[in-house]
Amino acid sequence: WFDGLIWRGFRKTLTSADLWNLKLEDTSAYLVPRFEKRLKKNVENAHGIAVPNRKDIPNGTHNVPNPQKKQRKPVSILGPMLKMMWVPILTAGLAKIIADAIEFINPQILNLIIRYIAGRDYMWKGIVYAVTMFLSAELYTLFLNKMAMDMYIVGINWRTAIMSAVYKKALRISPAARKESTVGEVVNLMAV
Repeated sequence: WFDGLIWRGFRKTLTSADLWNLKLEDTSAYLVPRFEKRLKKNVENAHGIAVPNRKDIPNGTHNVPNPQKKQRKPVSILGPMLKMMWVPILTAGLAKIIADAIEFINPQILNLIIRYIAGRDYMWKGIVYAVTMFLSAELYTLFLNKMAMDMYIVGINWRTAIMSAVYKKALRISPAARKESTVGEVVNLMAV
């Protein structure tokens, strides 16, 4: 599947039209609203802002009492990030656990092969041991690479969400706040 792209790039300069489309789940149009929704809920919980439900509003009117000023808790982006990507993280963790379990099988199979060589057993047992050792090494590699790929995609998706949040914050920053930090600091944050 990759050879066609290599040949196309060899014959002419590649453009963005030559590349494959991203999966919907990996696009910023999908990721950013999900992250912002979870981050907004996290900020509201940290600052104690009550969001009224329809049940709280009898006859369509609602008076929100003015809450007393209480000390603000620091808002973390870790919670929204984990809630946004918990399924790929869970599958990657499961793949890593399976890979680690398979890694413990190889020494046991090697022990069986050594016993087979030392004794006089049927040839088919030796072949089964060798094939099993090969298959366990293949499965180990498969599950380990699955974990690495999933975590790489999670990292890219997190980076997309964080970059979007930084850009939006940079666009909404007040002139007074702009004076507190240099242009270089803002550019460094945006160049994550």
